[in-house]
Amino acid sequence: MAIKRVPFTMKNVIYFQKKGLIKDWEDEMLELRKSVIKSEIYPIGPLIYQVEESESENTYTIYLPVNQKVKMPEDCPYHFMETLSIPDGLSIRHADVEDDIHITCEFLDAFAKSNGLVLGSQFYYIVLPVFGGSVIDIYVPITEDGMVEND
Repeated sequence: MAIKRVPFTMKNVIYFQKKGLIKDWEDEMLELRKSVIKSEIYPIGPLIYQVEESESENTYTIYLPVNQKVKMPEDCPYHFMETLSIPDGLSIRHADVEDDIHITCEFLDAFAKSNGLVLGSQFYYIVLPVFGGSVIDIYVPITEDGMVEND
């Protein structure tokens, strides 16, 4: 598995946070995309999600970059940020969505430790459509620098 050390930046991001089961995230992602398109705003990048797992209930955040700045009404469940930017992190592709994604995250964590890097606690899962399916790029911020070179 190829691990890259790269920054991560997206502009004009609509996002929301919700508590629930991880299995519900896919429906929520599709609903966000539909709502954005109905508002004549256009997605210009992949859907991204984060999950904060707990024993009783998970909190997940879903992000979608769009083509313009947006002012959200106060009663809207969605929020807007001009830039989602992480200056330094590690990225790896999880090509088979049927495989356990936690194994890929553990591999990324082990790589970081073996290279003297300290990772943040929040992983970003970037869902990329391919040939009727999808792959997931996993991105995690580096909180303390190490010795890995950029590819």
